[in-house]
Amino acid sequence: MIANLPCWNQASGLLKRHCGGSRCGPYKELEVSLLGFSNRCRTLVCDLTCTRAVLMRECGPPIGIRAYKFLLDYTRIQVTSWMKDTAFTSRKQISQIIPRSCSRLFCDRFDATNCTYTPSN
Repeated sequence: MIANLPCWNQASGLLKRHCGGSRCGPYKELEVSLLGFSNRCRTLVCDLTCTRAVLMRECGPPIGIRAYKFLLDYTRIQVTSWMKDTAFTSRKQISQIIPRSCSRLFCDRFDATNCTYTPSN
């Protein structure tokens, strides 16, 4: 994480102006429901796509990709945690309950067409 700080610092102004709430809609309180998770994942996919483009432009391919992948991995762990908790309380498999917008986070280029959900560890 520390290795990514210079890149994030360099890109922080552009990220704030071009990504997040200004591009992908405001982050509201997370509604703990499948619809709430679906909406949050939709926002996360949008924000991560924008963030990747800014980090690549500002920091260059090797450093920008590393900084982006850290954020993507963190997001995947977070979403996996939501899905595990929800699957446990609903007594269903994650694959039965995960919203499509959340499963896209685990696919290359967020394309769920030819992708199977694989949870983070």
